[in-house]
Order: sequence, then C-alpha cells, then structure tokens
Amino acid sequence: MLPHSQARLEAIELPPFAAAIAAGVDSVMSAHLQIPALDPDYPATLSRQVLTELLRQQMGFEGLVVTDALVMEAIAKRYGPNETPVMALEAGADILLMPLDPAGAIQAICGAVETGRIAEEQIRASVERIWRAKHKVCAPPSGSDRASKPAAASTRPDRNNCHCCQYSAGCHAGRGNPAAHPSH
Repeated sequence: MLPHSQARLEAIELPPFAAAIAAGVDSVMSAHLQIPALDPDYPATLSRQVLTELLRQQMGFEGLVVTDALVMEAIAKRYGPNETPVMALEAGADILLMPLDPAGAIQAICGAVETGRIAEEQIRASVERIWRAKHKVCAPPSGSDRASKPAAASTRPDRNNCHCCQYSAGCHAGRGNPAAHPSH
C-alpha cells in the first residue's frame, strides 16, 4: 500500500512516470498495490482511476499498459481468476500477464465484450497499441529496401512483411481468426 497523500504522489512518485512518458516510453507495468489517494477501492492494476484517468488522460500516456502477473494470490484470490482479467481490461490494461486460468480468462473477457461490459472499441484500441509496439520493434534496418519505401498512409504496420508481427492468439472479435478482424 502507498498511503501517501495526493500532493506527495504528485511531488515524489508521479514525476518519474511523467518523465518516462515525455521521453517516449513504450509500456508501463501496473502494480497490484493500493493507492487510496487515487482509488480507495481497487489496487492500481484494477483501477480505472489509475490506468485510464491518471495514466492515459491526465499524463497523456499512449503506449501499452501491461499488468503485473495476475497469478499473484493477493489479487487472484480476492477477485477471482476470471474476474481479475476482466477488471484489469476494464481499468485500461492492454496486456494481461499470467492469468491464473488463461482459458477461463479468455472466455470471461469474450463474455464481457459480448454483453457490452467491455466495449469492442476498447479491445480494438488495445490491439492497435499492441500492433504499433510490434511494428516498432520489427522496423526494417535503415539501409534495407523496405526502409527506403515511403510509409503507408495508415498507422497500422504491414503485418505480412514483419517477421515478428504474426497474428497472436486472443479473443478480440474473431476469436483467433485474423481474417475475422476488419481492423487488421
């Protein structure tokens, strides 16, 4: 638990995050700790106030939000192995590390999307952030033929020409079928 006041958080704990964001950091990992001054009810990993309102909206972070391991007993036991991943996505996480029950987590997330608990647009936005990150690490060397070609009008990476940007399993709209994803 971080029992500090909002003023202390803004003066001491948050400036390193602001500096990293200003420097273009690609991802931030959430922590499963309580920060009552920011959210009295939920740990940071499950807190919309922390991940979306503070990190994304107030601090302007546009990269990936990655959870810490969801198998950690303190969080998985308290909220449940399938509810925890859903809550983390609701809060604003893009990547869920080590859910206790991966198959159950996928089913729970798909169910949350189907019922409207999690907006499909939110899933699409996370997928786009993941693809941008993959594209960044897969960019061709500066002297290659591909590097000299003009960039496409779209911000989406060319997934056919990127060796590490192969389709990864997930539940977004087509449940493992990349052809079912019109945004790809």
